[in-house]
Amino acid sequence: MVGTFDGFASRPISLFPLSSVLVLPLRRLSDSLLTAVPASGWAISLALLGTYAALVLPVGLRNGFLMTRATSLFPGQLLQLAAGLLLMPALGEELLFRVALLPHPLEQANLTNLLGWGLLSTGLFVLYHPLAGASWYPAGRRVFRDSRFLLPCTALGIVCALAYGVTGSLGPPVLIHWIVVVLWLGVLGGRRHLVP
Repeated sequence: MVGTFDGFASRPISLFPLSSVLVLPLRRLSDSLLTAVPASGWAISLALLGTYAALVLPVGLRNGFLMTRATSLFPGQLLQLAAGLLLMPALGEELLFRVALLPHPLEQANLTNLLGWGLLSTGLFVLYHPLAGASWYPAGRRVFRDSRFLLPCTALGIVCALAYGVTGSLGPPVLIHWIVVVLWLGVLGGRRHLVP
């Protein structure tokens, strides 16, 4: 109801002022969950993952950040690790840094908007890791500040943003993120970097 105060019209007072802030991310979440990914979208996503691996693996192996020696995890332990990593970081971080921040393809954002939000999304994704290590995840304190981690992290943010932008679905970026983290921690020696 619009009222007046000293001759000036006042706006209605919302009982839920945060509701307007949540509308866009909730709509994006809904769109990202309901968008079907055609075979071509999965093919592009897998090509992005392959490109990421082709760029990151040789550099990580050369600088000693990644190791190809066999994992000390038993298959059951690897499955348990993989299950936990699906929720966090893969799903949790993709919901925040891709779905909530990036325009969904249905929004028909122009290229400048897409690039700007993509840079912000990737920048915040990278910055999040050292902040997490410094505050609530002390095991990552050292590695999350290491450029040998931050550069692949940046590339992962870009690849996941592209996969989301191409498909409009939460599935491909979550899958890419999950595969990368499972392989890093479970197969390529990433767990040795996570020390309190």
